[in-house]
Amino acid sequence: MNKLGVSIRLNKLLAHQGWCSRREANRFIEQGLVKVNGVVSRDARVAPTDTVELLPQAVTVQAQQKTILVHKPVGYVSSQPETDSIP
Repeated sequence: MNKLGVSIRLNKLLAHQGWCSRREANRFIEQGLVKVNGVVSRDARVAPTDTVELLPQAVTVQAQQKTILVHKPVGYVSSQPETDSIP
């Protein structure tokens, strides 16, 4: 977990391991989709010796998300129209 052997926040651990963002981790923890040492956990911190598991339902939620990339030419408005530009 960390080099010092000190407890770390569960959401930070999940984010650093690349499972999800901290915000997503908070949501998964609140929904009971994270197990620590085989038990669903809502505790904020974990020890270096703890085993952390993300339940399959959380992985399914991630798989349903889509990312859209847009190549924006100069002057292209991709959010709310600005008052002096044409969308």
